[in-house]
Amino acid sequence: MGKMLFGTSEKLTCVADVGAKGPAGEPLCLAFKTSTVSFVAPLYLRKDGWVLGLRESPTQEHPTSFFDLPDGPRVAEMQLAGLLPAPFPPFQVATIDYVFGYMLWWVIALVALWAVVESRVKRRRAAREVAVAEAAADDGPPAK
Repeated sequence: MGKMLFGTSEKLTCVADVGAKGPAGEPLCLAFKTSTVSFVAPLYLRKDGWVLGLRESPTQEHPTSFFDLPDGPRVAEMQLAGLLPAPFPPFQVATIDYVFGYMLWWVIALVALWAVVESRVKRRRAAREVAVAEAAADDGPPAK
């Protein structure tokens, strides 16, 4: 059986390497941050926007730590200095992330659909049993 999820989980996706370095000289990347809010199952996905992802290794696609981007004028300065891409590359959240991010609603819809189908099947079965019982009770034309 699956596990229940509660709270918020964050995902960072590196989109482009940057010239800036972390506090201990670690490589940074321009990353897009999303958060999934869960109550038993994922409830919704929130697009949090751009951050600087701290890579523990140069090939790490999904860093676990990040720094918020500085304010607008500082970002423009960093872009002019070649430390950040100008303009930022396009980013689109993957469809599978949306499907997983709204999983609780999928589960609710499937349970509701199952309940409707089961109710109709039971209704038809009961109607069929009544029809069979009525046919068995019918012995033909009334006796004179």
